[in-house]
Amino acid sequence: MVAERTGDRLQTWPEITSADASAFLNESYPGMFNSVNDSVGIPTPNIFARDSRGRTVLPEVIFTWAREALGGSIYQPTVKIPDGLRPPPGY
Repeated sequence: MVAERTGDRLQTWPEITSADASAFLNESYPGMFNSVNDSVGIPTPNIFARDSRGRTVLPEVIFTWAREALGGSIYQPTVKIPDGLRPPPGY
């Protein structure tokens, strides 16, 4: 597994991996390329994120998004991502 090579800890996500899974990640929420809600724009990356091993976001990404990132981000340093049934706030 990749985690064994990188030294990362596997994160659990029962909604996806359990026998009673309730999320399937096969539906996305409307975004800038969707005719249902194309006014939301591109989500700002979380440039302040650090993973469990202390790794940070690529410096070029930080430089590009620094001004917009001051307003926050919908992304967190976790494997749990939004999907069509659980969209991020504002979508």
